[in-house]
Amino acid sequence: MSHRVLVAEDDATTRFLIQEYCKDEPYDLSFAADGVEAMRLLKDNTFDLVVTDVRLPGVPGETLLSFVRDTRPGVPVIVITGFGSIDGAVRFLQGGAFDYIAKPFTGQVFTHRLSLAARNIELKNEVDRLRSMRPGPALSQVISADPGLVRIQSRLPSIAKTDASVVVYGESGTGKELFARSVHELSQRSEKRFVSVSCAALPETLIESELFGHVRGAFTDAHTDRDGLIDEAQGGTLFLDEVGELPITVQAKLLRFLQEREFKPVGSNEIRHADIRIVAATNRNLEQEVAAGRFREDLFYRLNVVPIHLPALRERAGDIPLLANHFVLRFAKEFNRPAPSLSPEVVALMSSHYWPGNVRELMNRVQRMVVMTEENVIRPEVWYRSGLDAVSPNRQDDLALDQGFTFEKRKMVARFEARFARECLRHANGNVAEAARIARIDRKNFWTLMHRHKITAEEFRAPTNTTVNLRANR
Repeated sequence: MSHRVLVAEDDATTRFLIQEYCKDEPYDLSFAADGVEAMRLLKDNTFDLVVTDVRLPGVPGETLLSFVRDTRPGVPVIVITGFGSIDGAVRFLQGGAFDYIAKPFTGQVFTHRLSLAARNIELKNEVDRLRSMRPGPALSQVISADPGLVRIQSRLPSIAKTDASVVVYGESGTGKELFARSVHELSQRSEKRFVSVSCAALPETLIESELFGHVRGAFTDAHTDRDGLIDEAQGGTLFLDEVGELPITVQAKLLRFLQEREFKPVGSNEIRHADIRIVAATNRNLEQEVAAGRFREDLFYRLNVVPIHLPALRERAGDIPLLANHFVLRFAKEFNRPAPSLSPEVVALMSSHYWPGNVRELMNRVQRMVVMTEENVIRPEVWYRSGLDAVSPNRQDDLALDQGFTFEKRKMVARFEARFARECLRHANGNVAEAARIARIDRKNFWTLMHRHKITAEEFRAPTNTTVNLRANR
């Protein structure tokens, strides 16, 4: 694995020697002859390691070290100087340097120090990869720039403070359980259990027992007493997924529990009490279910105190590139391989796709593309090979892309490109290099994209009264 290394060194002979030392090593070197050039390269590029001399024209090594520490906190810095001392070494190490080398140094010493820093990066990346495989807080897993979804996220803390029942509405794959978990994690019940049950996955004969428990002999094969999920969720939250699938008989008992906070296990006369919060989810319209007689009206009003409606992925198309890039990085880490970028054509294909399975389908599709691609860019042919759906509601659009863009399709792609560029610039506060990194395309290509759609970076930059004076840092 090659590591990108920035070497800030004003002495031409030292630069030449470093290049010779590393010519057979797995390092991609870039050189800066002064501190100002080094800072410019750091702003516009991504480096894995930085090597800097202490005495540099323009901006000294200590200032460059502080700049890297503040803007690229995960990048190790090795400081080299011809005036080495123990006091100097301690000062630079305390300032955040990874290592300290005194001139003159041999090639063996230099490459050994680089290899130690590179190994440190690899170990950190492996730790990050393992951590990323563990689910984090539910709300942090919701990735969206859609104004409607952002508003829902902003409401969750106030919703979570109460014990009011919540129903999360949305199509399959929109992330209903993530939002249900978020309500639990933001509530005062977060230290207790979050217990989840799919009402559609259990047969009607077992759902009552699963919820309320049963006693020995209540029915065939009930050989022992068993607590239900309400008991397991004591003090916490019970999540009823696909609550619209509950049988009418069980709905009546759930209603009694919500009213009285008491229940009886199947086959028992013992009244039990439980202190839990109910959060439900459904892909059905419960009001229509009530009108059709399939869902109790009184239970609907007990559950539907706080309704949350999640939009389908096709209704927030601007989130598709953000989510797709997130999943590319996630699965590249999981499979321990370099993360490929998404070509603009593939992003356009994704944005025009119907996504009947919503975010879950997008995640699955990106996972297959990461596995199947053999290049550093995911191209349209990989998109088509990764598709397992023979016909989708917008298959005609896909076929039109195969045959060449129509005028309407070109307009659609142009609208998407402009929106995508603006979203990246907004997230980067008008920093073009950072926006290009978010978009995962070359900075020059991103400038071209901006020029094509008459977009300027200034409109995304927040006004500031602070001016950085580099001379003051010399």
